[in-house]
Amino acid sequence: MPRRELLTPTERVQLFAFPEDEGELIRLAGDLHVVGSRQFQDFEDYLLPTTVFRAMRSADRLSLDVPATADEYLSDRLKLLREALEDTNRLAGADELPDARINDKGLKISPLEDDTPREAKLLESQTYDLLPHVKITDLLTRG
Repeated sequence: MPRRELLTPTERVQLFAFPEDEGELIRLAGDLHVVGSRQFQDFEDYLLPTTVFRAMRSADRLSLDVPATADEYLSDRLKLLREALEDTNRLAGADELPDARINDKGLKISPLEDDTPREAKLLESQTYDLLPHVKITDLLTRG
């Protein structure tokens, strides 16, 4: 499909400098591109042509570090899950689970201790004091 310019350079600057609806601008951000730019080119230009992709896939030359099919992916994930469950079972049998115990009464997990330094809590409080206080109703009606 041939591309055509919809905005002049001045109109493009105005669009980015004075957006009327920020939400719409963000939604359309992926649709915007700069003609002639290598950094902000159209997303479609980054993709392999369909014929090249199909030829590479059929020749098994995609060189992807992920499984090519859902069945392969699910099989790999199931294998990892089984290994993790076996490790957990072994640790539980030896009573070596970190911060947890399994016995005839069930599972008991030790509560986490708050180890945040006092200085960090003070800094957090001071940082939150710098933020404007927004009513939830104002936030909901803006969206």
